[in-house]
Amino acid sequence: MQGGVSRRGFFTDAKHLATCAVLAAPAASFAEEVYESGVTKYDTTKLADEWEGFLPSRQVKRGGQTIFVNQEFNDKKKNGLAVYEGNLILTSFMEGLGKEYWQGSRVLELGCGTALGSITASVMGASSVTASDREDTVLALAEKNMKANIKDATRFRTAKVSWGTDVCGPDTAKYKREIGGCWDASARAPLVGRGKDGDTAYDAIIGADLTYTSGLIAPLAKTLKDFSGPKTDIILCWCEPKLFTFNTDVMTELNEKGIPELQKDFTVERITQGPAFDAGLSNKSRSFILRLKRKA
Repeated sequence: MQGGVSRRGFFTDAKHLATCAVLAAPAASFAEEVYESGVTKYDTTKLADEWEGFLPSRQVKRGGQTIFVNQEFNDKKKNGLAVYEGNLILTSFMEGLGKEYWQGSRVLELGCGTALGSITASVMGASSVTASDREDTVLALAEKNMKANIKDATRFRTAKVSWGTDVCGPDTAKYKREIGGCWDASARAPLVGRGKDGDTAYDAIIGADLTYTSGLIAPLAKTLKDFSGPKTDIILCWCEPKLFTFNTDVMTELNEKGIPELQKDFTVERITQGPAFDAGLSNKSRSFILRLKRKA
């Protein structure tokens, strides 16, 4: 995070949450009034009427199973600690692909947040899931949620990955490993066996609302290339958040600058319609899914 703005493009402390909420909508909401006034004790139930991310937990049904998701955004005011609209759209799209698609696959989730995407893949039949992020707090929550929803502990793990960085070498300083300044080579190898197509790459890579800054697409693309093979299906979702967006032109920037950057190394299918978009509940007109394949 630089200058109070995370890679997702949101402010992460109470003071700045007030500022960005005001920029996002002309009419003051209860959430905006709370943060503007500096009040620290507030009615979470009332805030949750505007965004369920304020709740300590929520339930999402995917693949015929109710997934119980712990959330810590309300306590820690840190991005990635709640289920966002993009997570709902992504996992609904994943569900729509059917269990046969996911059966036996090895899945990597980038920017995992609560790990809802990883858990959904597991519920749908994936043989293993790896939930990755660069933040220890996020990874701890992801592991907590996977333990609560995936019975077999050998089928999931977390991995600290910072986009655009290289594999950690044998002489890499410990601090650099710990801050995600490089990624552990073990994260590159899928967790269980060989992939459906017999290679060593992940079968699928997923992610939701990974960044709202087009300048971060290049390092994201490098990481996608590092973890994928020619047969890897990459499914990424963006949905303009209902609350706390500091830049109302973020989706335009991603469309005009971000997608062309991805097209340098991947074929890109842009999806904007379908049943999955109803799962976002709001802003579905400002949402899209990108389905990528590495170019030969």
